[in-house]
Amino acid sequence: MTRRIWNAFRVEWSKALRNRLSYAGPLLILITVAAAAASPLFRGTPYSYAFVGYATSAALNHLGFVVLLAFSATLVASDRSHGTLRLLLVRPIQRHELLLAKFLMATAYAALLVIVTALAAWSVPMAMGELLGVSYGGELIYADNAMRTAYGLGMLLALLPLLAAAACGLCISVFARNNATAVLVALGGWLTLEVIKHPLGIAPLVMTTYLEVPWRVFASHADGVPATWMPMAATCAAVSIGTMVIALAVAIAVFRRKNLAS
Repeated sequence: MTRRIWNAFRVEWSKALRNRLSYAGPLLILITVAAAAASPLFRGTPYSYAFVGYATSAALNHLGFVVLLAFSATLVASDRSHGTLRLLLVRPIQRHELLLAKFLMATAYAALLVIVTALAAWSVPMAMGELLGVSYGGELIYADNAMRTAYGLGMLLALLPLLAAAACGLCISVFARNNATAVLVALGGWLTLEVIKHPLGIAPLVMTTYLEVPWRVFASHADGVPATWMPMAATCAAVSIGTMVIALAVAIAVFRRKNLAS
């Protein structure tokens, strides 16, 4: 089973490399970080940890999330609209294995977006600013190593809501007949949920509520303010993992019974 999923993932990766739209996500993130570097907020001041937190949030929590959601929503719908989905299942692979391979592809893409964001966000202050730790009144409050550790932990935590988004996009892709429908439903559903989650009182159960959580400790430390991971990190992880598991379970259950000839 594991080998079949891995082989199917390699096929998905090869397809992504040939698809020019796959490069749009990293490119847009680089443009966003460059735009953040040109923002008046940092004009006349040295680029430092505050810029890293600002650029990361702008590039990953908003743009990266939307890009990943749209990318995941096309993984099944694209094969179905092109008539290649049934050909893929002719091979010795079960439907749930193919779906898990596609989710693995979405996971790899999410990791790529996180890595590109981190490299771009840190490259600006490393080249133009001073990364000597956070000081106040000449006293070192947080050393550079501590700031990098907080950011690294934030990166790992940030993957969880992104993977939940990938699972939701994949679930929508199972229902959709083509890419346009899948992307419109995914983005429309996200925007609708953002509007109604607070009036309905369900915001604590929605994973998008926690997109900023992974960077709060780093951002607070950049301002010289103490911050702790718990309980917000645990809540973020629980909601994100729960959403991911439910979305994948629904996607697999529907995909197993779906008539691919229709």
